[in-house]
Amino acid sequence: MNETEERMPKHDHRTELFFIELLRMYAGTATQLSETPTDEEWQGIYELAQKHAVNGLLYRVLERHADKVRPPRQVLFNLYAQASRIKQRNEHLCYLNALCVQKFGEKGFRSAILKGMGVACYYPDPLLRISGDVDLWVEGGRERIMRFLRTKGCQVGETVYHHTHANLLRGAELELHFRPTWLWNPFDNFTLQQWMEEQGCRLFRTSTLLPDGKSQVPCPPPAFNRIYLLLHIYRHLFEEGVGIRHLFDYYFCLMQPATPAELDETRRRLAEWHLTAFAGAVMYVLQRIFLMPDSLLLVPADEVRGRQLLREVMLAGNFGHFDERLHIPENETHWHKLVSRVRRNLAFLRHYPREVAWEVPFKVTHFIWRKCKGYV
Repeated sequence: MNETEERMPKHDHRTELFFIELLRMYAGTATQLSETPTDEEWQGIYELAQKHAVNGLLYRVLERHADKVRPPRQVLFNLYAQASRIKQRNEHLCYLNALCVQKFGEKGFRSAILKGMGVACYYPDPLLRISGDVDLWVEGGRERIMRFLRTKGCQVGETVYHHTHANLLRGAELELHFRPTWLWNPFDNFTLQQWMEEQGCRLFRTSTLLPDGKSQVPCPPPAFNRIYLLLHIYRHLFEEGVGIRHLFDYYFCLMQPATPAELDETRRRLAEWHLTAFAGAVMYVLQRIFLMPDSLLLVPADEVRGRQLLREVMLAGNFGHFDERLHIPENETHWHKLVSRVRRNLAFLRHYPREVAWEVPFKVTHFIWRKCKGYV
C-alpha cells in the first residue's frame, strides 16, 4: 500500500451518496444529482472513484452530463488525464490478449480470456473500464502448462491451485489459469470443475471482437459469466475484498440478453453449488447501488446478507486495498496470515457456512500440496 492509499480519508454519507448517484447515472438508472456537491465533496467523490477503480466511468458521466454536473476544474482535468491513459492501456491490453491466445495456440494450447477486456465488452464504454492484468484460461492441465513455461525459460511467480503468474508479456502481468476459479468446499468444487471443463470445450472454439475493434479471441459468453463473475465476487469477498468495479461487471453482465431457459439453468447451477444465498446478497447490492429493476434480478434480493456485503464493498474498495483487516505484514509467517484471514472470515460463517467452514482444511491441504510440488 502506497502513501496515498494510507492517507485516503473516510468519506461522509453525503459524499458516498453523490458517488452512488453518479454511478447510477452511468448505469442509466438516474439522470441527475439530488444536490450540488461542494468542492470538498467533489474531492471525496474523486477519491472514491480511485478507491473503486471507476475513474474512467466517472469521467464519462461528467462528460455526458456537462450541462448538469460541474465539478472543480482540477477534478475534471485529473479524470480526463486518467481516462486518456486508461483508454490507451486498454487498447494495448486488447493487443496483448490476442497475442497471448495466438502464441499459446501455436504451441497446441487452446485458451480464452477471462474477465478483463472480455467483460469490458458489456460496458457502454468498454475502453474506459480499468483492466489490471491479462487473465488467460489455458487448456491442457497444470503439469503440461508448467513444463511448457519451463522450456521457454519463463520466470514463474506464485503458483497456486487455479493459476500461476508468468513474465511472458511486456507492459502487463500475465495470469495463467489452469481453471477459472474454485470453491473451498471439496464436494461443491468437484462438480463445479466438471462443469467448467465442459464449458471450456465449447468456448475455446468461439471468437469475440475485443473493444479495440481489431482483436478477436475466445471469451466466455454471458451464460458462463453469470456464474463465473458471481463466483469471482464470492472469492474476493473472502480473500481480497470487493469493489464497485466487480459489481459493475456483474450488473452489465446481467443486462445482456438471455432467454428464460438460460436464466433457469443459471439458477439451477447456483442452487447446485449453494450460491443462491450469496446471489441474493449481490442482487440486494445491485439494487441499492445501481437501482437494478426487479425484472433483471437472478434471485430475490436478500437484505440481511446484502447489507453485510454492502458494508464490505464500501469499506474495502478495489481488491481490498483500503481494508485494514486485509493488510497483513509481509514478514508474518504463513500460519499467522492464515489465522488473520480466518479470523476476518468468521464474520461470514453464519451466512455462508458451507464454504467458510472449509477454509482451514482447504488452505492447510493446499499449503502442503504446494510444498510437495516445490511451489513454496
